[in-house]
Amino acid sequence: MIGRRLLAFVRTRNARLRAAPEEGSGVIEFAVIFVGLVVPLVYAIVTMAGVQRAMLGTSSAAREAGRVYAVADSEAQGRARADQAAGEILANHDLDEGARRRVTITAFCPADEPNCSGGFGRGATVEVTVTYRVPVAGFLQPVVGIDLPVKATHRTRIDRYRELTG
Repeated sequence: MIGRRLLAFVRTRNARLRAAPEEGSGVIEFAVIFVGLVVPLVYAIVTMAGVQRAMLGTSSAAREAGRVYAVADSEAQGRARADQAAGEILANHDLDEGARRRVTITAFCPADEPNCSGGFGRGATVEVTVTYRVPVAGFLQPVVGIDLPVKATHRTRIDRYRELTG
């Protein structure tokens, strides 16, 4: 009887020892898959969230800068206020690194408007382009570069019937 119990114990122990190399491999597989797939996916989502924030910020900044330029009294005042407005809007969107942003203002007069000169005046069209370069780090850098440029353009017209003092 003791011999049978001992024999059963030895067989059970040997069976457990043969199965032992498989124990704990699920944890290792989970860790490898988590680090290999989930972490890069979360990083890509965070990077794309920054790009989306830059898209919203540049769009709002271009629209507001165009509006401010169109209601200014002079071209110099319009450019200064438009640049300031674009900077404030970008700062509201947490895009306040001055070296990463660029605001370009182009104004031109229509051929049929005699009261418009030099791109500022009644009926002039103002085009504001705001560019912000979103920084990219980590494993996405070889794919997309050091930064992703996000650009928004807005066109507006200066009212044909407004009075300009400058």
